[in-house]
Amino acid sequence: MKPRKLTLVAKVMGMDTKIAQVKIQNFAKETELKDWTDLVCPKCLEKPGYHKSLYECNSCNETYSWWGKLARIVKGTKQIINISRARSGGTLFTFH
Repeated sequence: MKPRKLTLVAKVMGMDTKIAQVKIQNFAKETELKDWTDLVCPKCLEKPGYHKSLYECNSCNETYSWWGKLARIVKGTKQIINISRARSGGTLFTFH
């Protein structure tokens, strides 16, 4: 669902006056993933360092060019979270 805005209007002395604007969106999008998950190296599940626009894993010496190549786990555990998204045409893609 795309965020939508509703405008509350009151008629004052024959003219429309805006009172407030309300933004409607999915409740699930309010919570940030980074609050309860960590990005880790997909091979050794250790947290990489960020140096010179690269993510470098200190334990296995792998480098990743962007955060999308890292695995997402629940903080304090080694449980990998797979995020699935449905695309048009009924195809289901899984992102790590």
